[in-house]
Amino acid sequence: MATVLLSLCNLKRNGVRFPLIVGSLDRRRFGLVDCASWIAPPDTGVTGLLATEEAIYVCVQGHESGRVVVLAPDLSLRAVIADDRFSDLHSIKRLGDEICVVSTGNSKLFTFSPADLVVRELWAFEHADGRLHINDVGLHDGRVHVLSHVHPRYDGQGRSGAVWDLDSREVLIGGLKHPHSLVDAGGTLHCLSSAAGQLVSRDWASGAISKLRLGGYLRGLAATEGGFVVGQSSTRFYSRKRGPAVNPVDLDAVVGNPKFMSFLGEVGGRRLGRRHNLTHLGLEIYDVVTAAVDYDALVEKNSAQLRAQSLYQRIAELERLLDLQDADAQPVIDEEWDADPEDGPDGDDPDGVGRSTPG
Repeated sequence: MATVLLSLCNLKRNGVRFPLIVGSLDRRRFGLVDCASWIAPPDTGVTGLLATEEAIYVCVQGHESGRVVVLAPDLSLRAVIADDRFSDLHSIKRLGDEICVVSTGNSKLFTFSPADLVVRELWAFEHADGRLHINDVGLHDGRVHVLSHVHPRYDGQGRSGAVWDLDSREVLIGGLKHPHSLVDAGGTLHCLSSAAGQLVSRDWASGAISKLRLGGYLRGLAATEGGFVVGQSSTRFYSRKRGPAVNPVDLDAVVGNPKFMSFLGEVGGRRLGRRHNLTHLGLEIYDVVTAAVDYDALVEKNSAQLRAQSLYQRIAELERLLDLQDADAQPVIDEEWDADPEDGPDGDDPDGVGRSTPG
């Protein structure tokens, strides 16, 4: 089975040097990738991933517009695609001969050709103000479909997340909660109802909808030979929008609690199989792709220690700021510490472990 790459978003300062996890499912081994040659603060992580035979495309998460970096299979930098029209980039997908990047911050879709990397605007929401939170795109029978947290009509069930036809705005899959990650495979369109902890599928021929309960906050879905791999992220410890006092975390209940852990789950048939614990490598998974990369050449041998080191460094910085406050100083705290995850609250699954439910 091919190796997998997972992107990590909403990282902090020193930790952003390691925004990718590389994994070998057969060997059940996972580790961090050092990406210091193309990412650094004030970047805050990586969102969308696209792996082709020729290159790997990565959406870098930053304070302003963000950018797409083009990497060789060894993850060395080939090119950078930046554009003033980009705003909070999320997923990146192949649409025929073009590559499409989703600009969530202003509800726009941009495309470019791998041959020239010239950015062109494909679509813009007429009332673009970020309300849609459009974050993925696909192509089926020549028609583009998109996924967003809110349907453009905003009426009735339109307020829930949906997959919808870009031109007609027909809802293909509705009633989703914070949806992410479109995958078209085996005559079926799949996506994640992230905050509901569900894998939702639509049969293209019949239109029938089915749901599989997996649990956790789901982001990142990739088809494999035996089914799918899916990212299950940790419940967030704080939110800049809602404040740390909302749903405060009882630290005594954190250790060993799946709600505060992250996993890569393997899905086969109608069940969740083995899960790989990735908590020591990162808490917020955004995307998952299969990729023909060399695990041994990319993986950092001391990945757990490297991630812990970045956390310890951040704690030391906070202690220094507290010391300054105690001395009646007025420290300047960088905005990155308050950078809010892009999706709001996480799911409310009590144990983080899912079950299969009928569609």
